[in-house]
Amino acid sequence: TVPTSTKDWKQLATLYVESFDEPGKFPSTSPTTMGTSNTPMNKEDDYREKFEDIIWRGFEKGWTERYTYLRYVKTARRMRGTKYALLIVKDNGTIDRRMSRDTSDQGGRKELNVVGMAELGLTMDQSIQRGTLQPRPTIGVLCVGSDYHTLGIGRALVERCETLVTELWKDCALYAEVEPTNVDAIKFFKRCGYERCGGAEDTVTVTITRRRQVEECEHFLFRKSLISSAPTSDDEYELR
Repeated sequence: TVPTSTKDWKQLATLYVESFDEPGKFPSTSPTTMGTSNTPMNKEDDYREKFEDIIWRGFEKGWTERYTYLRYVKTARRMRGTKYALLIVKDNGTIDRRMSRDTSDQGGRKELNVVGMAELGLTMDQSIQRGTLQPRPTIGVLCVGSDYHTLGIGRALVERCETLVTELWKDCALYAEVEPTNVDAIKFFKRCGYERCGGAEDTVTVTITRRRQVEECEHFLFRKSLISSAPTSDDEYELR
């Protein structure tokens, strides 16, 4: 579905911040060191990490969530009527019955909590061949709450984006931008049928917002054709 209330927008912002801005979420500059938990840490690093966590949870996280909330509300208003979509998945406690989290309000009713989101838009970035600017339908953001991984939510969001692109936008391909160090996302999009564009070293420059700071970052570009292969003349003959 799409965000329909202030609560939806605020929970969306919280999910985004917890997925991309939390301490430890910043990608390593070296893909080979990403996810390495056995790297020795000295006392100075340990103190620095604890101090950063205190600052983050004390006030930085709240500021960042507020900034993200306002940014998405403003973007949605500005992009109304254009090729842009913000999709969310909400859970009332029934997605996975193994969850121990209680989502009931004071009246005993189940609350709908945002547990996944996808941002779909039409980019005007340079092609992987460094040629002229070309518009392309692109999944710029995709995230799912950590408690809801491996439940098919991410795939469901991607499939919904694909449906929007083909049925409403009348486009025949969908792209996804992924940071080179985000190994899990790379594997995920490959499982969904997306293929890398260009060579091993080819990237596109993407403008992102991280902890209220706008920066440019190199991303891998993935593409999936959404058109079934047309039947050959022999196939058409057999169908008749």
